[in-house]
Amino acid sequence: MKKRLLRTLSCFLLLLGFCSTVNAQSLYWVGDGGSWNDDSHWSATSGGSGGAGVPATTNAAIFDANSFSSAGQTVTLTTGAICGSINWTGVTNNPTLDLAANLTISGTSAIFADGMSLSGSATITFTSASNTTLTLSNTAKTFGNISFSSNTARTVNVNFASSNAITQTVGVFTVGNNVTLNLNGPANKVFGGISCGTNLRLYQLNNATVNGTANLGASTSLTISGAGYGVDNVVFNGPMSLTQTLIY
Repeated sequence: MKKRLLRTLSCFLLLLGFCSTVNAQSLYWVGDGGSWNDDSHWSATSGGSGGAGVPATTNAAIFDANSFSSAGQTVTLTTGAICGSINWTGVTNNPTLDLAANLTISGTSAIFADGMSLSGSATITFTSASNTTLTLSNTAKTFGNISFSSNTARTVNVNFASSNAITQTVGVFTVGNNVTLNLNGPANKVFGGISCGTNLRLYQLNNATVNGTANLGASTSLTISGAGYGVDNVVFNGPMSLTQTLIY
């Protein structure tokens, strides 16, 4: 009886581990354009059959060379969606991700690579309390709102591959409290507005334009730049809320 119980328990734990592995798998977009929430477009393998389930908080959403067979396809978020991470590396045929609804990324990585574009004015929210990286390609990307919502002390890296890598003509770039924000690269950064929490350390704001309101937090001091970093050519076209002592 004892051996049977142990055998049953072992099988249960093995099954539990298998389920956890399945839930944490990467999911690949297939079958050209369509709704993000359509299960038939998500496969467990690159170029495989759909029906693997819509991404959840632990799933990596991957778009690659096997996702789109012809040019001009669009993936649309008609209702709010979530994924663990998102990666467009290697995608072909110039697809578009239409953010008609909000996208939440619970993990620490998002890669918007060459060969894709974005549309829509909804919000991409990063909820992880760990260090997070947003990587942008050589091709300019136009976002609505971008939010890093956690207030846990961490570093947020925004990697710009080249010039004109990010444009937010109407959106707001929001960062929570206790963040070191690295805007890495030589890009021209255009923001509709910036809203930052307390205790912000802001590195490499060079070549940036803020067209809307700049609310740079409520700390007693704001650290801009740092050793070896530039803050050249920063233009604020809208109202600016800044009561801190600048450290640069």
